[in-house]
Amino acid sequence: MMSSKQIVRIVSVGRSRSPEQSLDASGRRQNTTASVVEAMPRNRGKKVKLVYFKPDESAYKDGWLPCQVLENEYKKRRLVPDPQAQTDDNAAHPGFADSKPNACQWKDEDDHWCYIAFDSYQGVRDVLVNQDDNDWHSRWWYAGVPQESVSSDT
Repeated sequence: MMSSKQIVRIVSVGRSRSPEQSLDASGRRQNTTASVVEAMPRNRGKKVKLVYFKPDESAYKDGWLPCQVLENEYKKRRLVPDPQAQTDDNAAHPGFADSKPNACQWKDEDDHWCYIAFDSYQGVRDVLVNQDDNDWHSRWWYAGVPQESVSSDT
């Protein structure tokens, strides 16, 4: 399903793989921080509904979106980040991030903002996993799964 502000995909997720194995399987150039990769949220469900969304224009200030505001956008949509599902979807659709750079964010156990981001720069497809509290530019799409599906094993 696709609209101007939302794209929904059913994604088959390889939950038996480690985060590192999922990133390797993406086929993208990686720029990652090992400790952040290790702390990525690990959800459940072999098939999930992954929702890519663009926040409302009113959420941005001069084209930028603070991390806390993005967290509120997730809550408003009742979505939670699922980096592994997003990684598997970007692996299945490698050209998607060329036109729709996409990311998700979460907080680690020390309350620091972390993220995974899929992008293309000068023809090279990459994935970044890091810790950062910088604001997000308006070009990004964000991904999450419905909260109620996080505990599902289907």
